[in-house]
Amino acid sequence: MKYLRKISVLIIAVVFVAAVAIGLGVIFAVKNVNVTLYSYSCTADSDASEAKISEFKTEILNKFRGKLISSVGEENVESAISDGNYYYVAEFKKVYPCTLNVVIREHRELFSIENADGSFSVYDENGSLLRTAQTAEEACNNVDGLPNFTVDGVEWDDLKDVARVCGFFADKFGGIRSVANGAVLSKSSLENTFTVGLRCGVKMVIYNFAELTGEKISAAYDCFAGLSGDKKLGGEIHCYEKEDKTVSASYR
Repeated sequence: MKYLRKISVLIIAVVFVAAVAIGLGVIFAVKNVNVTLYSYSCTADSDASEAKISEFKTEILNKFRGKLISSVGEENVESAISDGNYYYVAEFKKVYPCTLNVVIREHRELFSIENADGSFSVYDENGSLLRTAQTAEEACNNVDGLPNFTVDGVEWDDLKDVARVCGFFADKFGGIRSVANGAVLSKSSLENTFTVGLRCGVKMVIYNFAELTGEKISAAYDCFAGLSGDKKLGGEIHCYEKEDKTVSASYR
């Protein structure tokens, strides 16, 4: 009888532990996904934006619904996004017991470079490769189909710095493709220059552009904004760091 009682207690304990495990598995299983989308292609609150959010929710839930929330990480959610070349997980948070909050952002096509074989590589604001196009037409911007901002003279180890200067320029001037034709990067043993050709006719020459980039672009913008109408049709703005470590921009 004692053995039967012990066996009964053991069976009850096993059943109880199993029931608790199953209950916890049900409680802490992924059931809900909230997605916030920041996109250049889809206007906020538009039908396209709602459709994209719904697509991401479906993809994430299809892969993780019913799985323990503790087992789901940001890298797992990133891998579930089908359009990974253009969208990435910017923020990820678990809301216990069963909800994932995900912020998804779209990469911004910022500039392109022409390769030696005549193809074009398109990069984002971080200098990350988004895609490669075989023709200039295919390299046009994915949002509006117009040509991307092109930079000549770029080498692989320049990409991050080029992305930074293009990003600062776009932020300060309210865009880059709308106000500039393109840029040329020139490197020498003395200094590196980044020359931007504005559509109005002015050229901006940024010396040692990888250093104090934001300050130099800001100074170049202030100099340009202070020009008279006729001066904005030509000439050059040179921006550089002085010996006292301040930044100066002058029109020539």
